[in-house]
Amino acid sequence: MNQPMPRRLTLLCVLLSVSACGDLVLLPEPGRFDGTDEARVDVLLDATAMPEAPVEAVELQLGDVLVRRAADQAWVVLSRDQASLEVTEEVSELVAEGAPIDRSPYDLVRVTFTSVRVAVDGTWSDAAIESDLVEIDAELDFSSDRVLVLHVDVDSSLSGSATAGWEFVPVVAVDVDSSV
Repeated sequence: MNQPMPRRLTLLCVLLSVSACGDLVLLPEPGRFDGTDEARVDVLLDATAMPEAPVEAVELQLGDVLVRRAADQAWVVLSRDQASLEVTEEVSELVAEGAPIDRSPYDLVRVTFTSVRVAVDGTWSDAAIESDLVEIDAELDFSSDRVLVLHVDVDSSLSGSATAGWEFVPVVAVDVDSSV
């Protein structure tokens, strides 16, 4: 007796019933603006505490920035752009501008680092990234237009040397600023 067909049918029914469930969120949703009840959010990368000599510069390449809506645990995309910031001193740079977002409470920030490079004596070396995905617990209020500030402690995040190799373990804190 051939049983693969009933198994396939059962699997198909389970998938259809799960996908029809409104509470299940499988993919992040993009920020959207339809003019009703959204706020605008800018994302600012704030690189603090540069390492001392012999490090001349650190290049951080940021990938996705998402926030999780507390009410339904849905991830909302603030930025999917690849933002690159060369840091030679403490600096802040806008990496995403005007992402529309529901005026809801959010409880988690997810940031992806795609690349980190370190310059010593004019030579750039790639740093190994221990974990490219960072999640930060936070109570975020986007009741009006805001700036999400990602404070990256570059000195605490970076270890190693030019000869032994560099390792980047992201140390990130978040803050919400009302000055847009």
